[in-house]
Amino acid sequence: MTVAQLAAIMMLPVFPKPESRSKEGPEGRLHDTAGSGAALAGRWVAKLVLLGLVVWLINSYGDDMHGAARHYLYAFGMYAFVGFLMDGPGAVAVEALGLQLVPTFDAPWLSTSLADFWGRRWNITTSSVLRTLVYDPIAEGRLLPDPAVAATGAAATGTGLTSGVNSRAASTAQLPGASAPEPADDTNADTDADTPNVNAKVRTDSAGPAAAATPKARVAQDGPTERRQAGGSSSGAAGGSSSRGAVGRPSMLRRQLGLHASFLVSGLVHEYLAWSITHIGWHWKWTLFFYMQAPLMTLEGLARRAWRRAGLPPPPRLLANLATVVVLEVMAYPLFFGFVETDTDLARRVVAAVSRNYQAALEPLRPLLAGAAAAALAGPGVGAWHP
Repeated sequence: MTVAQLAAIMMLPVFPKPESRSKEGPEGRLHDTAGSGAALAGRWVAKLVLLGLVVWLINSYGDDMHGAARHYLYAFGMYAFVGFLMDGPGAVAVEALGLQLVPTFDAPWLSTSLADFWGRRWNITTSSVLRTLVYDPIAEGRLLPDPAVAATGAAATGTGLTSGVNSRAASTAQLPGASAPEPADDTNADTDADTPNVNAKVRTDSAGPAAAATPKARVAQDGPTERRQAGGSSSGAAGGSSSRGAVGRPSMLRRQLGLHASFLVSGLVHEYLAWSITHIGWHWKWTLFFYMQAPLMTLEGLARRAWRRAGLPPPPRLLANLATVVVLEVMAYPLFFGFVETDTDLARRVVAAVSRNYQAALEPLRPLLAGAAAAALAGPGVGAWHP
């Protein structure tokens, strides 16, 4: 990485795509790419237009809207505003410096679960930061080594098992708590796969010379079914058909601790931002809103597992999407949007400030826009010479 690229990462609201490592499964959205500079610039313009439209609708009809409809507009406004702040600098970083960036959003209104919303669609840049700084160190045992994983790795090395198992034990010895990959199909994920999704999924084997040499050997040794079995199916987890699942997977306790800690940190950061803007003291509503997502995601994963074990077909995507939106609104109505609308005038202040900025930016263009509108209304024949 060059000095200019490092400076851009430090100063701009962007999150670089990590270098590819020896993985048998994706790491959430960390290895997705935001696209080219032109694509980012196009999204930047689209979100600028969307933000202006949302502000106009709220100013014109907000007082007559139902609270839930107005909150949905607020959500689209936040989506457009955050995307506008990140996609513009991202386009410059990609085109001028050759950086590859993690995407910012991925159609969050299409989310079919809380795990899908928070882990894969909403504000992916921030969730990737939380995953790297909070979730991974806890789940992978970098703060406190996992005794069970360490003991299993030592036993595998000491007993002289097959070379494939020994290579895995050596790899996990470098990083106690390396974990199984996420499943390729979200509908087949069990609770173990869903619960860490606050910032994507848990890492697999550690990087390094030993880990880099393992993927091809694993495919040859374990066969093509290893990914499916280790990715979260109940038979693979219970039966231990994949030796990686027995050696490198962090415990459920560690994954739950990482999940809860990530949402708690997110809530505290949002709480601090609200306090720094309003100066009315800590109200704890935003902290509670974000932290409550962790137990809800755990219950969601348990319900999905019970649903599959009962042999029931997956619910329609439209129904799952509607249920996700309803759950988020039920929590956000009193805790998130209730604070900005009822406890403070934060929503009104933000909308007014954005509206003033749009008016100031469009003021020099008003004569040109007025002339273009008049010409369009007059029709193509007006002012033309006719014999």
